Amino acid sequence: MYNIVERIKYHSDKFKELIEAQAGVSELHTDDYGWENYRYESPLFRLAHVERYSHMGLQVVHITCFPHKNSKAPIFGFDVVGYQNDEAQTSKISGVFIDVSPIMYEEKWHDTQWNKDRKLPVWATVFSKDFIAVRPTEDEYEKVFEVGFTAFEKYIETLNSEVDLTDDVNEIEQIIDKQNTYCKHQASNPRTYGALKANIGEEKARYFMEKVLFPQIDKD
Repeated sequence: MYNIVERIKYHSDKFKELIEAQAGVSELHTDDYGWENYRYESPLFRLAHVERYSHMGLQVVHITCFPHKNSKAPIFGFDVVGYQNDEAQTSKISGVFIDVSPIMYEEKWHDTQWNKDRKLPVWATVFSKDFIAVRPTEDEYEKVFEVGFTAFEKYIETLNSEVDLTDDVNEIEQIIDKQNTYCKHQASNPRTYGALKANIGEEKARYFMEKVLFPQIDKD
């Protein structure tokens, strides 16, 4: 059996270690919701989040990175959804979603091929043309994490280069609007909300979606 729990921990720790290695990084307080959440801020990004969710066999890793409002850089997102039943010795990765989502510009960020794509929901309008949404075959499971981490390494390199920084007021307003649109769309994902609601209740689920996972930028 492919041990999804162990592989999620192993690979997500690599993301976490790379985030923690950035200059000036600090961990943000996150309430205990019953699963692992590691959130950070630094001079490079306003939020980086590594979430490992486990509930009744459902296994999810969710990783995001949001640049500051004075950066034209894209938003990074990496999600793997799977199930594992240790008693039955069965496991499966049912969905993988990886993107470097454009804010002010779009560039090709991968050229990988996959065996089976997933149909996108109607609200999925904030992603790049290269958005990976797949239902991987078992021989692609490790490839999922390798492609995601390679993309994240390149993404962090881009943030460190500071090539996307801007002090143009109009551009900053556009960045705020586009990041907030991204967060609004992501926070409206009914499947994520439904799973959280069943676990922690409606009020906490909504707060977690809007304030922990996808916090918008205040316009003050």
